[in-house]
Amino acid sequence: MRVVGISAVLMCIWVGTGCVASSDDVSTGTLSINLVGQSSSSAIYRLRDAIITVDGPATAVFNTEDDPNRTSLSANVVTGDYVATLGPGFRMERVDGTTTTPVTATLISPNPVAFTVLSHQRTTVPLRFHVAQEDVDMSQGYDIVLEIEEETSSSSNLVAINDLNGHLVRIDPTTLTATDIGPLGVVYMFGDCAFNPTDSTLYMVDGRGNNGLYRVNTTTGAASLVGLHGIPNMAALAFHPPTNRLYGISADTRILYLISTTTGAATPVGPPMPVPFRGMAWDSKRNTMVGSDGAALLSINVSTGIVMPVAPAGIAPDLGMTYDSVLDRFWVVDIGGQIVQLDPNQGFARTFMGVIAGARTCVASLPQTP
Repeated sequence: MRVVGISAVLMCIWVGTGCVASSDDVSTGTLSINLVGQSSSSAIYRLRDAIITVDGPATAVFNTEDDPNRTSLSANVVTGDYVATLGPGFRMERVDGTTTTPVTATLISPNPVAFTVLSHQRTTVPLRFHVAQEDVDMSQGYDIVLEIEEETSSSSNLVAINDLNGHLVRIDPTTLTATDIGPLGVVYMFGDCAFNPTDSTLYMVDGRGNNGLYRVNTTTGAASLVGLHGIPNMAALAFHPPTNRLYGISADTRILYLISTTTGAATPVGPPMPVPFRGMAWDSKRNTMVGSDGAALLSINVSTGIVMPVAPAGIAPDLGMTYDSVLDRFWVVDIGGQIVQLDPNQGFARTFMGVIAGARTCVASLPQTP
């Protein structure tokens, strides 16, 4: 067995106990470990002090503390059958902004656990823990990913903004009944909203209003200005839990922006996109930011601003979208009052849910209330 630093892991293919340069003649897949995950209650957890040994056609040892600031570890390995063994001494912590709280975690999956790495395909590696009343599922694709699932719940709470009167409303995900919460008190036209679980805040950009970022009181509906970003027609907004950052997209400039939750200032990320995004949401199960212009769904790299096609959408161009981690579905509302669900497990198949009075271009999934 050979223990390697993460820089070597990222640059080499491990064969037996040796490291060889990557070659087109070698069929490879990517093995990675995400160290943070978000639960259906929007709680964020981080795996710490963990050593995971991967044995098979290639061998690699992952240590979460090689760089405590990393949110993921990865390595290219040759395809084949593997086993992953979690060593003793690991711990789990809940992350609330800059504060971390230790929690008791119990491994409930086999150890070691067997999996297969396929060439350019995703392979599930089911490492599961139990944390209080939540299950932690480390699985994904050709990756090992930290995921957290609630034990019991039916759906998240949904809130939206009615563009016609500027009021925040609550939408029952079962009956689709819309209950008025209260007026924003500011101009809102074709904007968007997103919930930040780390500070339990609903953020809103006003679209064609004053070009500002706001915090919205989910009890009264009142909006308070964080700051002016100055970007016209900011029409898509989403929170990115792995980096604890808020991102927005302008339908006019077609550029992804990093938005400060302290000042509202917007910093461009990457080149203009091929389509004017109107909605955006973070898929915590697949660790993917997904956006849409109505015609198509695309994945968004928040580090580069580069987008990749995911699936056709066939929904209205003026829309809002959010990911419901309890149902593992995307909720989409549009300017005509339609509500649809998109299923990422079925190629983002579209299910029409109903129509409610009003016009909406933002929807956000909030944690369940006791």
